[in-house]
Amino acid sequence: MSVVVALFLLAPLVVIPLGFRLLDIAVSGSRPPTLVLNVDLLAAGILVVAFLLPAGPLAAVLALPWLVVTAGTALAAGLRLLQDPNRFRPNLRHATDAAVAFLAIGAVFAVIDRLGARPLDLSPAIILLTAVHFHYAGFVLPLAGALAQRRRPSRWLEIALGAVVVGIPITALGFIGVPFANWIGAMLTAFGGLGIGLTTVLIARILLRGPAVGPAAGLALVAGVSLLISMPMAAIYATGTLLGTAWLDLDTMARVHGTPNALGFALPVMVAWTLDRRARNPAPPSLRPARDPRRLGLGAAAIIAGYAVVVAAISAGLVGDLVSDEFGPADVVPRPLLLGGLFLIPAALAAVGAIRRSRPILVAAGVLCLAQSFIAFSGVTIPFVVPGFLLLAIGAQGPGVKVSGRAAIGGIAAIVLGLAAWVSLLGLTETRCWVARTAADGSVVYTQIPVSDTLSVGVDEVASGCDGGALTIQGAALAAALGIGAMGLAALATTRPPAIRPPREEVA
Repeated sequence: MSVVVALFLLAPLVVIPLGFRLLDIAVSGSRPPTLVLNVDLLAAGILVVAFLLPAGPLAAVLALPWLVVTAGTALAAGLRLLQDPNRFRPNLRHATDAAVAFLAIGAVFAVIDRLGARPLDLSPAIILLTAVHFHYAGFVLPLAGALAQRRRPSRWLEIALGAVVVGIPITALGFIGVPFANWIGAMLTAFGGLGIGLTTVLIARILLRGPAVGPAAGLALVAGVSLLISMPMAAIYATGTLLGTAWLDLDTMARVHGTPNALGFALPVMVAWTLDRRARNPAPPSLRPARDPRRLGLGAAAIIAGYAVVVAAISAGLVGDLVSDEFGPADVVPRPLLLGGLFLIPAALAAVGAIRRSRPILVAAGVLCLAQSFIAFSGVTIPFVVPGFLLLAIGAQGPGVKVSGRAAIGGIAAIVLGLAAWVSLLGLTETRCWVARTAADGSVVYTQIPVSDTLSVGVDEVASGCDGGALTIQGAALAAALGIGAMGLAALATTRPPAIRPPREEVA
């Protein structure tokens, strides 16, 4: 799983579900169908599985639920637009309707990518980047602009928003071999993005004075500044492509433009507006019974445990194609077993916190789950953000419930020990050099040799090499001890001390 795939999956798992619930804030009546809001995360989870499998019919079928969710949202928006008597008069509804339409187009390209098809002889990289383009620039950018226009109306922002809506599909034409169209679209999108970014920075000051003081304002500021940095990169890249000069290659462009757009703009801006919405529009009292945090916590623990097994299987080469077929000896310490064990720590903490109904332990499990979602550079661990956010939300519920100091200290200690376990495993590594020879029975036998900068293959040898970052027994033992300590402290911190019975009076 590449970094581009990981960034793409962050959209359906976190960014798009938040955006769906903000559509009605930008334009009244733009709320997606209730069924979509109930199954969007399920469809996103199935889409993750589709990207873990090799491209083919099965992966494409698993990507279809996400297409159905996005297409259903776009269809509902189109029907509302047809019934609107002012449908031909420019308004914010056109921006939100365009956003959900672009999202459906992105889902179509995601299905094409998983099928492994190459329409118009497009390369797999272009197909995937088109899906990413329509999920982030296509959906988030118009929605963020509409939210900003709703809060701080401006003629210049209205023009910028129109430039984005027009520029995004024109930019996509460049992906299929129309360089001049790509340049025009990139210029329009960059101009509109700069306007939205600047307004988002200004809105951060408004949020600072509102009920969502602090986190929402800070996130809005980060989002706006990120957009002001990433949009010029898009213009530079498009201009270089048009002139035939390699100012930025595709990989560099993905790092300096795609990553800031996803992690620096899209995610923070959606979270910022979500916090502001909840602060300004508190949910009315519900007659339905409150959801049981015990059941939700155990559900999150089950999700973490299940995906920990999946990641361990991927590391072992049982699922996906992340394991190299090149020469190399087996690990002295079984990497899949250790990774699976460390990934299970938040699951154990979540189970303890749920059973004991301890908010600090649930929060600790959420923090560790979010931290381990960024452990793998390949992005295969990104799905851990979903149960991580769920655990944080569960732990934040019930502000009137008293939190004991013992549980709070236990939660902090569990976070420290859990993070220390990862640092120990990944920090106490070594470099191992080896040579490979063919045995009499045809099998390959590896022999460890001293570390050297110069390696050669002898007459009776088939390969040689050095593996950096090899796990050590010392690192594994320390990580295991720290992980067990984190779980033990969580259990002790939530154990109720025995009641002290008054002494019995002795009868003389």
